[in-house]
Amino acid sequence: MAIIDVPGPIADVLLDLPMVEEQEAAYDAGETIRRGRGYILRVDAPLEIHEAWLERCWVMAGGKGIESTPRERQAYRTYEQRIAEKRKEENG
Repeated sequence: MAIIDVPGPIADVLLDLPMVEEQEAAYDAGETIRRGRGYILRVDAPLEIHEAWLERCWVMAGGKGIESTPRERQAYRTYEQRIAEKRKEENG
């Protein structure tokens, strides 16, 4: 299990996507924490769930021919880095 802060823009997108039961339970159990003008969703879930969520939000990363806002791209990169750090901790 990994406690990772999911940026608000990612959490907003995930809310509109269908999820399997385990993902939905993890999302629903997350703790919403206000941060300035936005928020994070602190979720305690297996890294596989976090990685699946990141994969489903790939469009937020932008790229050639894909429109995304700077806020979305930053949220994607931040979440991606948080997952990578937890994976590195897990693997030693």
